[in-house]
Amino acid sequence: TKVKVTVVGGGGGGTGTAVYGNGGGGGGGGAAIEVITIPTSPVAVTVGAGGGGQSSATGLSGGTSSFSTYCSATGGVRNTPTASYWGGGFGGIGSGGQLNIQGGDGMSIAPGIGGGGGNSYLGGGGRAATYSKPPGGAASPGHAYGGGGGGGVYNAVPGGNGAAGVVIVEY
Repeated sequence: TKVKVTVVGGGGGGTGTAVYGNGGGGGGGGAAIEVITIPTSPVAVTVGAGGGGQSSATGLSGGTSSFSTYCSATGGVRNTPTASYWGGGFGGIGSGGQLNIQGGDGMSIAPGIGGGGGNSYLGGGGRAATYSKPPGGAASPGHAYGGGGGGGVYNAVPGGNGAAGVVIVEY
């Protein structure tokens, strides 16, 4: 007679920078968990897309996931610039559930190393890029559902894409 619903928002995208410095990782998607009586009519389900990683621009925020009006979770927020270093994006926020969880914030580390993507409730933020001459390892996308994309470095190595969110219904 009951179902357990878990919604996770999409992860935010990481970014590179316009000049020198490191790009911050995208925030992880928020999550909401709720146990409800099985609905008697169809329920609208929305799965938030992951935000796109960028080079020389601010990453894109992840989309909101929802299970009708029962519960929802916003996507991880894109990162925002501070001078030549780009701070990590904020984690998304769950609402309407009996358990509401904020996604992990993306990171901004040090020159020459991008910031890692924030984890979602399900884990898996993306790895940060590294810089060497020629450019080193690329930033990875968010790994688990809702994971934020890793940050790039300079304008040579773009940030990774955020992972899409998910809606899980267990009965």
